Amino acid sequence: MRRFALTAAIVFVSAAAFAQDVKTDSAKKAEGALRAADAALNAATTPEQIIPFYAKDAVFMGSSSGLVEGHAALRKHLDAVAKLPGIGKEAATEKVEVSATGDIGFALGRVNVALKVDAGKTMVAPGKYLRVWKKQEDGWKVTAAFLNYVPGAEKSQ
Repeated sequence: MRRFALTAAIVFVSAAAFAQDVKTDSAKKAEGALRAADAALNAATTPEQIIPFYAKDAVFMGSSSGLVEGHAALRKHLDAVAKLPGIGKEAATEKVEVSATGDIGFALGRVNVALKVDAGKTMVAPGKYLRVWKKQEDGWKVTAAFLNYVPGAEKSQ
């Protein structure tokens, strides 16, 4: 009986370890896909390029905006931002993490937003972002996003 119990315990622990490895490989694959989606969103520059990365009911909050909910409100917000003189951005993902189930995750990153100001000079405002992503039928989509600028860190160029 002891031998059976010991054999059963070894089989159970081995199966659990194997299942954990499989889940980890799946999570690693999902993490790579999420990192690629976040990088693609960072490269997007127009509302037409940005909006498809967001779920239809996504929420966004910037450091100077109220809560923006859904595609229509997001388009209105992005259209207003796109009209700012000389607006541009550079963003980079710093950390991505995906749940063990591989269907939800987050990305943290840094962003520099440039804007033309007086006498043709450009002001650059550094910031940070957090995006919550959810895997949906048509790929990874942002369900919630937050952008915050570092106060007092703006630089003129």
